[in-house]
Amino acid sequence: MNGWHTDHHVRNDSEDCRHRPQSDTVTGQRWKQEGSSILLRDHPLMIYKGNRSWPPAWLWTAGYDNTHPRGEVGILKVALRSHIQPHDRCFLVMEHCGAEYVGALLLDDPAFCREIFEVLSKQLGNTIREIGDIDLEYTL
Repeated sequence: MNGWHTDHHVRNDSEDCRHRPQSDTVTGQRWKQEGSSILLRDHPLMIYKGNRSWPPAWLWTAGYDNTHPRGEVGILKVALRSHIQPHDRCFLVMEHCGAEYVGALLLDDPAFCREIFEVLSKQLGNTIREIGDIDLEYTL
């Protein structure tokens, strides 16, 4: 496809391309706690300059037609952490409906950004929705 292509393809998200809403979590404004867990999508440090960071906005890079995905859709293919100070962002590449998209995950807290990058780098091949469900209570 392009320079982002990896061999980590574990899933096919074609069911997400059918006539169903692309996400029930677009803005990340709801705070959902299951028991004592804090889900990645709802973590209080998942914020940048007063705005919720998860899920990132997706920008089409290659592949089939741009479906303008929003929210927790697609499969994570690549996670990259910026090496430029203040180390407050990660770049995510996901595949959705035969196309690739990149999103910038911006965070106010560089230490939290480092932790999130470690989590994301272990989630390649998982859906963005599954990643949003990860319990990060241990980071509080």
